[in-house]
Amino acid sequence: VNGSFTINKKSATITADNKSVNYGDSASYSVTLSGIGSFTAATLPGYSAPTCTSGYTTTTSAMNGSNPNTLTITCSGASSTNYSFNYTSGTLTVDKATLTITPDAKSVTYGNAAPSYTFTVSGFKNSETTSSAAGYSAPSCSSDYTTTTDVANSPRSITCSGGAATNYSFASASANLTINKVTTLAITASNKSANFGDSITSLYNASTGYTTSGLATGVIGALTYTYAGVSPTVYASSTTAPTSPGTYTVTPSAVSFASPGSGSTNNYANITYTAGTLTINAAKDRKSTPSELQSRVDISY
Repeated sequence: VNGSFTINKKSATITADNKSVNYGDSASYSVTLSGIGSFTAATLPGYSAPTCTSGYTTTTSAMNGSNPNTLTITCSGASSTNYSFNYTSGTLTVDKATLTITPDAKSVTYGNAAPSYTFTVSGFKNSETTSSAAGYSAPSCSSDYTTTTDVANSPRSITCSGGAATNYSFASASANLTINKVTTLAITASNKSANFGDSITSLYNASTGYTTSGLATGVIGALTYTYAGVSPTVYASSTTAPTSPGTYTVTPSAVSFASPGSGSTNNYANITYTAGTLTINAAKDRKSTPSELQSRVDISY
């Protein structure tokens, strides 16, 4: 009597691989086959791969409350000539996409307040913007420039930090803040008058005896004055202050700044000097006081 027997398919396992996807990107899935001996997916007779899904779409949030969002990957529908399949699920983690914050290049004239720092944002998904992205708050940008930062230390780096969004992390590029020189520093000697015997150097020195235009910041530490007689006053040009009555031109030059942190002539594209006029008056005859006159009378006796 002839009999019959049934050859049943061998059981194998398909395991969904754990995956991650950035918010807004398309997810991809893969599986690992086990229990198929020396076969591979490519050599397994009659193998047809399963379909895997997690419910993820490009608008699925990267966060589940305060936690990263994870979804279960499930697979089904695989077939093979000699194997039946059991399925093990995997996990899809939705990561935040990255926004790149690029500060705009800026310039400032030495001594002026820092400009407003601005930036551009790139990397949004799903046509989102700073206005529509969930939980978006802007970063802030800054540099270490102050009103006393010398032109010699230009440029300074502008960087951005902070910012938040539900579905985005932030990466910052950098840009430069260029410090430009002040166009012109003008120093003008003041017109002064003095009496014979007065101290001229107390009228003209680093602290007084001049006015400035275009001085951005800092303290003048030294200034040279050159004096010259104005006809008919005879006085050859000299940095030594005159003492004789007459009229003189006073020309400032060779400015330098007190240190440290008080600036530099390098911060100015041009420095101009304009002369002033010094008049030294002759000593006046002094009238005797009544008491002095009486003393003279008493002495005569």
